[in-house]
Amino acid sequence: SKLAKCGLVESVVGSSGLSEAVKAYLEKQVHIKPASRCATEHALRSLLEYFGGSKRLTEITPGEADDFARWLITAGRRRKRCGAPAGLRPATALKRLERVQAFFRDAQRRGLITKNPFEDVKRPRDNDTDRQAYVPVEVVERLIDATPDLEWKLLLAMARYLGVRVPSEPFSMTWDCVDWANSTLRIPSPKTEVHGKAYRVVAIPPPVMPHLERLFEVAPPGSVYI
Repeated sequence: SKLAKCGLVESVVGSSGLSEAVKAYLEKQVHIKPASRCATEHALRSLLEYFGGSKRLTEITPGEADDFARWLITAGRRRKRCGAPAGLRPATALKRLERVQAFFRDAQRRGLITKNPFEDVKRPRDNDTDRQAYVPVEVVERLIDATPDLEWKLLLAMARYLGVRVPSEPFSMTWDCVDWANSTLRIPSPKTEVHGKAYRVVAIPPPVMPHLERLFEVAPPGSVYI
């Protein structure tokens, strides 16, 4: 590799280390949204932490890819918390694996490797039902009553009664999303925009409308975002 940089020999395909390959890959990700880029950086950081930055792409085998997948769910948590498992949740590990697979698929298409070692890696079971919990209306209403902030009141009401994705959807809403005459709300959906679903229109239920009206009354003239 050093001789190739000096122009004395041709570069060897796949000879670049992970650090160099990751850097080059991220520089090309100008088309993805900030949140997606952040998630990609987390996934590739885990890859570097496990294999090391000097590991060559061509040296990673399918067996090592399986080892990496197991490491994510057993010891992949970067910030170890007292009493918490050292591994990532299966859903988080699955997402990171998907982004690592995309990284190696890109390397394969560019001729840096001949086969994607993560192509057939065993995927963790995405079963986070133990984290699901029903939040009673009474609990949410107590929270709404407890906060003096009108934006927080509306945010809590939207999260509970409209099922908006926080923070991406409510922070994207503008006042022209509100159809006061028909009591409907256009909810921007940055997460599904890439799939052709840039927004959805929902009816504004009675538990949400008063908070929306109060916030509109005190909004400074010319305000754009709710």
